[in-house]
Amino acid sequence: MAMTRSFCFALFVVVVCGIFGQGSTSTASLGNTLETMKRKLENLERGLQQVQRSINQLTRCQAPFVQLGSSCYLFSYMKKSWSDAQAYCRSMSSHLATITSWSEDKKIIIYVQNNFPDYFTWWIGGNDMASEGNWVWVENNRRVSYSNWGPREPNNEDNEDCMEIFHDKKPEWNDHLCHLAHQFICEK
Repeated sequence: MAMTRSFCFALFVVVVCGIFGQGSTSTASLGNTLETMKRKLENLERGLQQVQRSINQLTRCQAPFVQLGSSCYLFSYMKKSWSDAQAYCRSMSSHLATITSWSEDKKIIIYVQNNFPDYFTWWIGGNDMASEGNWVWVENNRRVSYSNWGPREPNNEDNEDCMEIFHDKKPEWNDHLCHLAHQFICEK
């Protein structure tokens, strides 16, 4: 906005210099030109505000979140236990990621593969802590309907109750021990 005002002021100076250069020094003429320039500046400022509102709507994800589809995600380099990761997400006004479709899963997997090739495990928001084998999302306690479990998963080995994306050759979901520290994905 400061740049727009500077531009308008410079334009105003050019117009005023042009008026004086033409020998038109009447106070009334100068006053009219000043009023015209003032209205144009106000119109430019209103237009700039509308453009800024449109940009904010298009890019609704503020850093460190990134937009994938209609959601905003934070891909954390930090390693935390599942519950500490969820607490961190809550502190960022979000929750561990809830993946409800193949297309959403694919977008997240592609993003992880392209941006974090050396990170292999990511906590997401599914768990079966309340009832073994009944997987729900932490965000809304709804049953997991879409899933991308790896072969023979979830297997509850050693009482694994928390969901992770494990990506090595083929990214898939895995149940894992909740107290282990992994990177994690927040969503809002």
